[in-house]
Amino acid sequence: MRKMLVRFPLTFWNGANDGFGRFPEIKNFAARVNGRAAPVRRVEVKGPGSSDTSLPWAEFEVTFPTGKDVLVEVSYLTEGVGEYPFISFKYILETGAGWRDSIGEADLTLRLPYEANNQNVIFDEQIGWSQTTPGSSLMGREVQWKFNNFEPSSVDNLEVSLVMPSTWEKVLQDATI
Repeated sequence: MRKMLVRFPLTFWNGANDGFGRFPEIKNFAARVNGRAAPVRRVEVKGPGSSDTSLPWAEFEVTFPTGKDVLVEVSYLTEGVGEYPFISFKYILETGAGWRDSIGEADLTLRLPYEANNQNVIFDEQIGWSQTTPGSSLMGREVQWKFNNFEPSSVDNLEVSLVMPSTWEKVLQDATI
C-alpha cells in the first residue's frame, strides 16, 4: 500500500493564458477517491522547468493499495477564454505523466447549460486560438472524451471550442420567437 499526495493545477501553467496575459484560477475544486470526498488543500508550488513563479495547486492524499484500481474524480468550474462569438476551454492532461505506468482509464466531461450539438460545439475548424480535440461524443448537455491506457504529454492536453453560452442562449431564444 502506498500513500501519495496528488496535485491538480488550479490554473494553466503551460502558457495557456486568457489572451490578456492572465491565468485565471478554476473554482469550486472538489476531489473524490473511490466515491468518498477527499479533503483538499491549496498549495503554492514552483512552476515547471526553470520557472521561479509559484503556482496554485489543489492537493489531496490518496492511498493506492497494491494491485488495486483507485478511482480518482475531480470536479470544478472554470471560465473559458475567447472572442465573440466563440469561447474555448482547456484541460491539462500532461500532469498525469507523473503517474507510475499508464493511466488505465480517464473520462472527461464538459457540461453545458444547454443541449450540446454540432452547431454549438465547433469540431471541424480552428477558431483562431483553439480547436476541439477529436474523439469526443455528445450526450445531452455533455461533451465527453474517454482515454484508455495512455501516458499523457503536452500534445494530449484537451481543448473544446464552442459558441459562447450567452450567444447560443440568445440564438435559442430568438428561434422560439
